[in-house]
Amino acid sequence: MPLMERMQLVENDKIFENVKFEYVFVDDGSTDNTFEKQLFIKEKYPLKIKIIKLTRNFGSYNSFMAGMHYATGDCNVYLHADLQDPPELIPNLYRNYIKGYPLVIANRQEREDKSFFSILYHYLVKKYAIKNIPTGGFDLILFNREIKQHIIDISEKNTNNVYLITWLGYPYVSIPYNREKRVHGKSQWSFWGKAKLF
Repeated sequence: MPLMERMQLVENDKIFENVKFEYVFVDDGSTDNTFEKQLFIKEKYPLKIKIIKLTRNFGSYNSFMAGMHYATGDCNVYLHADLQDPPELIPNLYRNYIKGYPLVIANRQEREDKSFFSILYHYLVKKYAIKNIPTGGFDLILFNREIKQHIIDISEKNTNNVYLITWLGYPYVSIPYNREKRVHGKSQWSFWGKAKLF
């Protein structure tokens, strides 16, 4: 699985020499063989892996919440498995975390998957709702245990929990990058699902 191959390289970065990794996979009601692949990964890699299988598709942000309930680390990373957000950014996020930032955001400077709705969504959220989010949108983030617990305690439904983290007001630093096109699978985000979230 390309994700785990790349994550193994990330783990080998010297900055993680004394860091233990834990993986929490959330299968958001997939209809392909995603769950079986996750079980295979758990057998293949000598890592601490938790697998959460949801009964149906509840959406990526509800999956995020499910994962946070099972994550136990002092530091957490939210990463989509489709590799549009490169895991190779994680060491740089962590470097800023150990400098004292409780939240580090990888924000999209450019994106190969041009989506008018996504660009409009981020623009409107920044203009009218959460003004302190970085320009360009983001999904890949690193945050501490305290932030994780705040989001769990708030327990918002049908919301963008990733953006909600910035709404909490913690100081953060953002790392710009170019988002890649999706290589594997197809997004289950429909237009109406995005509209409902907005």
